[in-house]
Parts: sequence; structure tokens; C-alpha cells
Amino acid sequence: MQSVKSADYRTILKQIFDLDLVRSGVLRRRELVSRLPVEQKKAVDNFLKRMRKLGVLLVDEGSGPGTYVFANKLYQLYFAIEAHRS
Repeated sequence: MQSVKSADYRTILKQIFDLDLVRSGVLRRRELVSRLPVEQKKAVDNFLKRMRKLGVLLVDEGSGPGTYVFANKLYQLYFAIEAHRS
């Protein structure tokens, strides 16, 4: 998936992995943004929008705004692998 190859997106993936968000399957924008440097905070919304558009992440309506879940466990595994590689 070429969409996660940029340096900014790799930093976001690493934070997702470090926050244990990949293993839990739930991604909260607020938690993610709080851990990122200022220059990557701008890329978070684009990252989330792209992942939604690709069908990787789904908005979790029941858990409040800014909460996402992986559409498929394989995407979750792929994120974990890519985050670990970076």
C-alpha cells in the first residue's frame, strides 16, 4: 500500500503502534495527535481521510467523534508490520 510510504505517514504509523492502538483495533484521533510533533499533526487529518477513503478505517459512531476502527484484521496486521519496520 503506497499510501503509507511517506515520512509523515510513517511517523503517524509508529505513534499508532507505540500507543498500542493497532493491537486494540481502536484508533482515537485525540490520543494520536497528543503524541505527535507539531509538523506531523497537520498530516493526521489527511492520513485519516485517506485511510477512510481506501476503506482501511471506519468511523466508529458508537464511541464518539474521532474514533475509528479497522475495517479488516488484515489491515490492522499490515499497520502493525509497517509501523514496526519503520
